[in-house]
Amino acid sequence: MRARWAFLLASAAFVAAVPYAERASAQVPPIPTTLPPIPTGLPGLPPVPVVPGPTGGGKVAKITSAKPEGDLRLSAGLGVDAAGALSISMAAIKHPDLPGVPVNPLFANVTISAQLSGSLALSCSIGGVSSSHTAPVDLVFVNDTTGSMSGTVNGISDSIKTFAQKVAAGGIDARFSMYTYGDAFATRGKPGKFYVGKGDFDPPSFDNIARPYVGLSDLGTFEKFLGEMKTSGALGQGGGDSAENTLGALQYADRHLGYRPGAAHVFVVVGDNPSHQKGDGTSNNYGPNWLPPSGEDVVSELSGRGVVHVVGKDTGKAPYYNLKNLADATGGEFKPLPKDGKVDLTTLGLDAYLTSGYKGICTGLAAGSIDVTIRATVVGKKVYVGTLAFKVVVS
Repeated sequence: MRARWAFLLASAAFVAAVPYAERASAQVPPIPTTLPPIPTGLPGLPPVPVVPGPTGGGKVAKITSAKPEGDLRLSAGLGVDAAGALSISMAAIKHPDLPGVPVNPLFANVTISAQLSGSLALSCSIGGVSSSHTAPVDLVFVNDTTGSMSGTVNGISDSIKTFAQKVAAGGIDARFSMYTYGDAFATRGKPGKFYVGKGDFDPPSFDNIARPYVGLSDLGTFEKFLGEMKTSGALGQGGGDSAENTLGALQYADRHLGYRPGAAHVFVVVGDNPSHQKGDGTSNNYGPNWLPPSGEDVVSELSGRGVVHVVGKDTGKAPYYNLKNLADATGGEFKPLPKDGKVDLTTLGLDAYLTSGYKGICTGLAAGSIDVTIRATVVGKKVYVGTLAFKVVVS
């Protein structure tokens, strides 16, 4: 016993004699960072049964109103995922100080909240899209195919595969669609020209060229549609007057596409002329199938639900509608149409907009009325704030 006390006293004297800094840097066995699993039952008792979580339950979420406000124009799509949670995909935020540049999600403060029937709060989170945090995007091209515009479809066809690979690597699960237009749209000519391309009407006398479309498709099907367009003879034909029916084609696409639940709706309008619109004095002859809406009506329908990027020309005075206004009003980007008309998707910067979006989730979903609010803050030349308020019915 005396020998043991002598050893302990000698050890204490040695530690006291060592400077503190040296003692602090001495090698100390690491503290375990994991603990053994906690037992789920007690000895002699049967294990507690595990109740499976929700599997979707066939729930459907329908947006009844969307209201964006503030400095930042926000848009998002939402739906119920396979696990029964509310899934939200929000488009990138257009940088308020840097034209042509989306806000990097790392430098934006984005929050989401959801309230069920005015009482029960859902548990929500939202963050930037990445290869490990993927989001669905339904990408819709609304493409003028008149006059000198044949190069736009050719350019999209040549660059779509590389573009799709870039956005997939950035965490985007994309589907592709294209609606072509002149003064009419959703028309298809004689059988044999198109197998993938669709048309709901016969071409009218005022625009007797085929203007087909393809619904939301995988990359392979979309490439086949573009190939049909290139060999159909429908590119670069028709037109005549100085305006086309861009607004009508855009509205028709939005109303007829079967969007995926929870996907962001992103449109890319391509055209070198302004659009006919309601009351312009020339479009009354287009009949019920192609009567164009006003620009205000289209923006109101898309507000908060879809973003429109425009590749075109900043032209158009009343009574026609300047396509650039679509981008400005929905939080999209305006890109000047290249002089040769060839739209190369890999150089426009649209891939950066897709991969700078956001993915959100809200759990604890139940049937009823839900208020969903997304709020974003970006610090630049000043503090910019935007909100997006959805009213949603889940059934």
